Amino acid sequence: MRRSTPVQRASQSSGLNLTSCIDVVFLLLVFFLVTASFTSHEGVLASSLPGPGVKSFGDPPPPRVPIEIHVSSVGTSGCRLAIRRHPISPRTFSELSKQLRDMQYNSQAGRRGPFAVDSPVIIQADHHVRWQHVVNAFNAVLRAGYTNVRLGPAAID
Repeated sequence: MRRSTPVQRASQSSGLNLTSCIDVVFLLLVFFLVTASFTSHEGVLASSLPGPGVKSFGDPPPPRVPIEIHVSSVGTSGCRLAIRRHPISPRTFSELSKQLRDMQYNSQAGRRGPFAVDSPVIIQADHHVRWQHVVNAFNAVLRAGYTNVRLGPAAID
């Protein structure tokens, strides 16, 4: 009987066992699939791009006076709302929506305000206001029925 030398024994046992590595990879895959949450997009702002028949050149339409809404911070978590050129400042977002609705012209709903549904509405916020207040103002404008809403530059403190 022939005895193997230490060099021969080392070369025979140098194989790698990949079974445990593959098990760990599959366990990680199952873990990530189980813990992943597939939800709808939150806070997606509605927007639309111009269609193929819309001209991008030519004379622009005459400028319209926008409705400017100012959102400023009060204390650590409060906010103050104001509509430019409007004598009464809304205290809540539902009052903001009601005032904007009253300013709107809509013959079907019997409203005789000076602003059309597609009048530009600009929401301006100071640098210290919470983002939630800006989103609430945006939602109030949409509830009032306006379709041309954008966030403007920050109001001067």
